[in-house]
Amino acid sequence: MNQIYNITMVFEDLENLDTIGHLDINTLVVLIAIASLVAVVVKKIKIPYTAALVVVGLGLAFFKALKPIPLTEDIVLFIFLPALLFEAAWNLDLKHLRNSVTGVTLLATIGVALSISIIGACLNYFLNMPWLIALIFGAIIAPTDPVSVVAVMKKMHLNHKISALVEAESLSNDGTSVVFFKLLMALLINYGLRVPTEAINSYLINGLVQFVVVVVGAALLGILMGLCFSIVTKFFDDHALELTFTTLVAYGSFLLAESISVPGEIQGLHLSGVVATVAAGLVMGNYGRHVGMSASTKIVVSSFWEYAAFFMNSLIFLLIGLEIQISSLLNNWYPILIAIVAVLLARMLSVYSILTVTNLTKLTKFPIEWQHTLVMSGLKGALSMALVLSIPRDLIAADIRELLILMIFGVVVFTLIPQGLCISLLLKLLMLGADE
Repeated sequence: MNQIYNITMVFEDLENLDTIGHLDINTLVVLIAIASLVAVVVKKIKIPYTAALVVVGLGLAFFKALKPIPLTEDIVLFIFLPALLFEAAWNLDLKHLRNSVTGVTLLATIGVALSISIIGACLNYFLNMPWLIALIFGAIIAPTDPVSVVAVMKKMHLNHKISALVEAESLSNDGTSVVFFKLLMALLINYGLRVPTEAINSYLINGLVQFVVVVVGAALLGILMGLCFSIVTKFFDDHALELTFTTLVAYGSFLLAESISVPGEIQGLHLSGVVATVAAGLVMGNYGRHVGMSASTKIVVSSFWEYAAFFMNSLIFLLIGLEIQISSLLNNWYPILIAIVAVLLARMLSVYSILTVTNLTKLTKFPIEWQHTLVMSGLKGALSMALVLSIPRDLIAADIRELLILMIFGVVVFTLIPQGLCISLLLKLLMLGADE
């Protein structure tokens, strides 16, 4: 299996951006200006910032105010994703998750596997999509994007435990979903669409072992990097240098993990960069900042990553809107509708079933209001788009690959806009918070 994440491709992507649009300094300034204007408007009308960005991007593309700019998988995965993951992990307080670890772990493992299976079954039955392609679609769309939900929660004075639960579940889902995607892609590359029964049995056993190695190995790598740089920061009191250390941790852990191959029967697997970056961010945010940074340095570092996340999110969600062609989505409304229903159904069944079982064991109690919030917070975003774009063009038929891309884009638009707009209303109905 070819390595999905190829850092050398990033520079080729940056050089070839003029094939459709052109991301020069003028365009970048325009995008930042638009994002700033959207942020100002959102403060007044109180809608999720990312949803507003996508709507604006769609409008700009529809009226051809800006040319679409290629949003390639390598740019998303190597430039945008590490920063967004690290910022979220840096700000996630593990103290609020002491009683939720079991539920988060089950949702990120069994819950993701269940979601992939349900989505795959729906697409196979209603769209007659080959089983393996349908399951790959399920793995692509399984990761959740908490940005919009967390932004709403911050405005509504929610219990910190709920906010932490939503964000932790999303970060965990991102890591395991990517690993499931890699495993399924390896199966497709090695056997094609017709996989022998004996190969499936062997694959399940070996795949489970390698899944554990990929996730646990990446987590240990991230923890080690986080601890090392946390200790190093003790010996310095320099804002710029310590900020540089966190940047090295964010991107270095991702790149290092993706460069380490995992031996086994399934070829081409590497440690998960997503899991490594999240683990490193959690260590730096919950340990390193407290033992190695002065109060002023904490403010500088937190402010930098807050701005970095704002900047990255602004660009990526505007680019998502510019990339999506409304006419193409409308022409493929039926498969997109099936995909949306399948994703919603899978989310509801996985969350409610797993947390109901967890409640019965009396290990952890998840109130039904929290479960509703988790279901509604299953928004999709840039990671799903990056994964679907990473499918090699020569691996499956061009029309199937194009359909998968359109379906992913359609689900992303639905979850970010209609579903995203309903989150604050749901939280009010559940009496979990109130607007500022």
